[in-house]
Amino acid sequence: MSGYYKIARHYNYSINYVLNTLNYEAIIITEDDLEVSPDFLDYFQTLYPLLVYDKSLWCISAWNDNGIEKRIARESTLLHRTDFFPGLGWLLKKTIWNEIKATWPAGFWDDWMRLPEQRRDRACIRPEISRTAISPDGKKGVSQGQHYDRYLRKIVKNNDPVDWKSIDISYLLKNQYDPAFQAQIDACPVISISDLGHLKSEMKCAQLRYSNKKEFVAIADTLEIMNDLKSNVPRTAYRGVVQCRYGQTNIYVTPNQQSWKGYE
Repeated sequence: MSGYYKIARHYNYSINYVLNTLNYEAIIITEDDLEVSPDFLDYFQTLYPLLVYDKSLWCISAWNDNGIEKRIARESTLLHRTDFFPGLGWLLKKTIWNEIKATWPAGFWDDWMRLPEQRRDRACIRPEISRTAISPDGKKGVSQGQHYDRYLRKIVKNNDPVDWKSIDISYLLKNQYDPAFQAQIDACPVISISDLGHLKSEMKCAQLRYSNKKEFVAIADTLEIMNDLKSNVPRTAYRGVVQCRYGQTNIYVTPNQQSWKGYE
């Protein structure tokens, strides 16, 4: 039995034991090669009520797939909604587990979580600055170090503890977040990849638009962010949009609104 199948079986047993035998309402799940930030537990404790209240959410994650130093804002309290299931330190409710456990897969559980049948148009919360990082032991895992040297080892872990109890997180509620998110994007000019080399320092934001997977991959490679999609969802994307920093500019990699029909 390959490692991926052993992990899926272990997760199935362990999650169900904690939530349905020990009868806890939620569980934080981590891999054994993860390093965690000093505010890791406070982060989840503060966001748990949001997960319970907002039914458009189905997980809280501590991980930013594109959280390399030159592509993040140095804002340790900044959080985002994402349609991409990140994993790598995440909070799961019992109600969600009981919804999905009957069809839990024999292997490759994380990609299975990303299928539309499980996600059901729900989002996760992720941080701008990751609360987890993958240790060098990550190269020895079942993935054989896939993406480790190019991306994963460069992910920045927050080391500046946040007093999460003092932070207003109501902006993450879907009915507040979505219109504000769209307004931020609409306020940004559309540029091309060739413009990236001479962005003016006063340009606070910009859009790079894509119409298909090939165009998205080209933009992602230029920005040096992860270029793969799972179930047609780019990593960190929300409503098709991937955001990152480029110098002093917030970049929104946005789907062409005329051609985008959701994650098809």
